[in-house]
Amino acid sequence: MKTVMVFGVFDGISDSDRHVFQEALEFGEELLVVVARDEVVLESHGCVPDRLLEERKELISYESEVSLVIEGDEEPGMYSAILEHRPDVILIGHDQDDIERDLSIWAEEQEIHLVIQRASMYLPEVFTADMLENEMDEVEIV
Repeated sequence: MKTVMVFGVFDGISDSDRHVFQEALEFGEELLVVVARDEVVLESHGCVPDRLLEERKELISYESEVSLVIEGDEEPGMYSAILEHRPDVILIGHDQDDIERDLSIWAEEQEIHLVIQRASMYLPEVFTADMLENEMDEVEIV
């Protein structure tokens, strides 16, 4: 059975998160979700999530696509879940450029091969239009 692993904060489950979960199952039959610890989120994002780790894990566990919810490491960049569970594929979000770079460097240092796939953007026609509209609202016409 092929396993797919995703990483994230998951501070409430959005339709975009569900899109990633569903897309993950295109690469394997078992989905492992690694949830970032509160202190790691604080360090990397400058704020704590609205929901504590235990609540975020519980919310994810209710998602039908998810086989296993795993707490992330206490220090960023350790990726012990990868070493422990040996996923066949790691699916990163369409906007997770930093994690892709970090995973590639980590895998080279560990001398392991990772298959990294990038999830498609959820409703790109809607979000692209919204983003463009927001940018236009911010343009000052002189």
